[in-house]
Amino acid sequence: MVLRQPLTTRSSETVLGFSSCGTSRVINENVTLDDPAAYALWPARATAQGESPAERWAPGIRFTLVLRLILGADAATDTRQIEHTLRAWLLFGGIGGRTRRGCGALGIPDETARTIWLPESLDLGAIGAWLSSGQTANAVYPSLSGARLCIGQLRSATDTWHEAIGWLRDFRQGTNTARTDTATIGPFARQRSSLARGNAGRPGRSRWPEPDLIRHAFAAYDHNALIPANPISWPRAVFGLPIQFRFQNKDRSGNFFSNRPPQAGELGWSPTGDPHAPSQRLTSPLLVKPIQARNGKFAAAALWLSRTLPKEAVVGIKAKGSLRSPAPIGQMLTSPLFTPLTGKTSTEDAFMDWLKTNLRLTGGTL
Repeated sequence: MVLRQPLTTRSSETVLGFSSCGTSRVINENVTLDDPAAYALWPARATAQGESPAERWAPGIRFTLVLRLILGADAATDTRQIEHTLRAWLLFGGIGGRTRRGCGALGIPDETARTIWLPESLDLGAIGAWLSSGQTANAVYPSLSGARLCIGQLRSATDTWHEAIGWLRDFRQGTNTARTDTATIGPFARQRSSLARGNAGRPGRSRWPEPDLIRHAFAAYDHNALIPANPISWPRAVFGLPIQFRFQNKDRSGNFFSNRPPQAGELGWSPTGDPHAPSQRLTSPLLVKPIQARNGKFAAAALWLSRTLPKEAVVGIKAKGSLRSPAPIGQMLTSPLFTPLTGKTSTEDAFMDWLKTNLRLTGGTL
């Protein structure tokens, strides 16, 4: 996308971008699990049931953006608000689906235009000043005001996209790739009993509490639970809901477990706290994506938007129109098995602190 000029209040139509749209290509190749983009592109993976990968646009689309402004009495204020919205969209937004996981991220190929529409640097202070509108955020909706941001080093757009989604993947599902790891408590999200390739080396049990709490809820113990049935905590819910779950029913040798695992299902939530009135969806406050600098390069970024959920909201297992084993959203365990959660009052704190401590990323609050 090419953006060449700032907004002006002197015209009711402002052409922000112009370029001839190049040949756009739709692709539907299967994304395999070893693809670095697989964690973000799970709809583009063929299923064992024969479902084809979802179609998607190939990278490199150029398009024209035209705004027609119908200005009110305070044209300067209206224009300034639109300008700040565009600044935020260019940095942290995108086009199409799964933009919160970096799909459809935007870039400006024109050097002059980048000086108009991108911050002077990707320093936290520079970004905060560039996006500041001077308005107070509404806590009910995800907001940049008070959001937390961590940024990596400048590289190519594709490399930084893979880096950013790798952060989330490793925090939620990562294993020790250097040696076997079967301890009950540890710094990796999942155990690993073998470094072999293929089915024999697949990651082991999760150190997050959700799998064992689901086992308790259904009294289905394909494995002995590592945590007690109470207190109940669903810390991954704040990454977005619903969360679908499905347990393995065979061991690494391909034999069925002697005890059946819990049935497949999903976690859901109720913003009112009524377990008999579950809601359909909770949008993730976390964006992991590449963001562009004025020199044309990109940096991996993790942005946790500021949001206040209803205090009475609960999370549970969706079953027959209600929530089984409901617990307050955001409730944390006092003795978690996954050590990055230890002593943290929220999953947000755990993830953003993990990025700064383990990966030595620069970060702070906007």
